[in-house]
Amino acid sequence: MSRASTRDRRQSLGMAVLIALIVVAALCSPHLIRAQPPGIGIDAVASQLGVGLAGDHSGDFAVGVSFTGVATDPAKLEALGIHGAHKGARVTVIRIAQDRILVAVDEITPAPLSISVRLKLGLDGTLSRL
Repeated sequence: MSRASTRDRRQSLGMAVLIALIVVAALCSPHLIRAQPPGIGIDAVASQLGVGLAGDHSGDFAVGVSFTGVATDPAKLEALGIHGAHKGARVTVIRIAQDRILVAVDEITPAPLSISVRLKLGLDGTLSRL
């Protein structure tokens, strides 16, 4: 096995562990007791990010929920401060708090890239930089 392949596996494993820890922390948060505003859908958030979803991802994007997709419009990611992603990059999104999401972008080609950015989620579901 080549060194690059081993490094890529370690980076992917590290990102998976980081995401799992964030989900666990979000689920253990005492802020979950508060009511969440209705109507923020996974598909609406994915659309704002320029992310294509595989399968049926309709439903509310509640705290602790995550989804993974593929970047279809990197310009939308760029506008939100996620620089360097290309079409086809893997994008994982987690709602870590009532008004915050974590967006993790990973790709191997054309060059290895791993970016994590926190964004503000408005009451109406709009995304903005922190």
